[in-house]
Amino acid sequence: MSQNPLRILVTRPAGQNQKLCAMLEELNCIPYRLPTLEIRPAAPAQLDQFKQRLKAGTPPDWLIFISANAVRHGWPLIAEHTDIVSATKIAVVGPGSRKALREFGVTADAMPEKQFDSEGLLELPWFRQPANEKILIIRGVGGRPRLGDELSHRGASVEYGECYQRLLPKQGGEVLADWLNQAAVDLVTVSSRETLRNLFKLCPTDQHPALRKLTYLLLSKAIRTTTQELEITGSVTIAPEQSDQGFVRAIQQLQSGKL
Repeated sequence: MSQNPLRILVTRPAGQNQKLCAMLEELNCIPYRLPTLEIRPAAPAQLDQFKQRLKAGTPPDWLIFISANAVRHGWPLIAEHTDIVSATKIAVVGPGSRKALREFGVTADAMPEKQFDSEGLLELPWFRQPANEKILIIRGVGGRPRLGDELSHRGASVEYGECYQRLLPKQGGEVLADWLNQAAVDLVTVSSRETLRNLFKLCPTDQHPALRKLTYLLLSKAIRTTTQELEITGSVTIAPEQSDQGFVRAIQQLQSGKL
């Protein structure tokens, strides 16, 4: 890596990238904000379906929030139902979701210790044998089925509350092409498979070869398969922990030549 300030492409959604960008600036890096994912509330019909699930029958035994966005968009709807709030245990996928929940004054009952994804949740003792447990998974529209399918296989009764949608931003392709033409990007931070796929969707096709050659810093091992799907040939590094601090630690190691 060059000894000049690292120019780092931050692909997180607008409104969720400020903290990381501030931390990068403290490292004397130059963050380039290019949201490749837009987060919006789910469509009215989907929200109505979610609300009906909250009203129907007995409260669930567990609520599982699979992202911070699920907390931000789902908890305000859940909070209207005091029977659920008082009786239901809450699991979150990782520190970001736990922090988002705390902002509502709510404490999670369960969270994976290390692996902050569906597989980590499935390893928790409460979900190893969840027979007859009623579980409501709060997620975005069209989320991965892995968690719900496995919990159902283990005997749980699983439903979904879809409260937000992930969209491809309409802008960003031209500025990305300019940065690539100028060789102005040293490193790309990637928080999810979808943010990486959308980066390539936003980028003009003739710039894909340049995009593939960049250095990528991934928030989790699960994203590595997507770098292979997209035929990325540049260096790929996994952050040591799934958090902003994990990104920072990896970048510090890059700066010092230890990665």
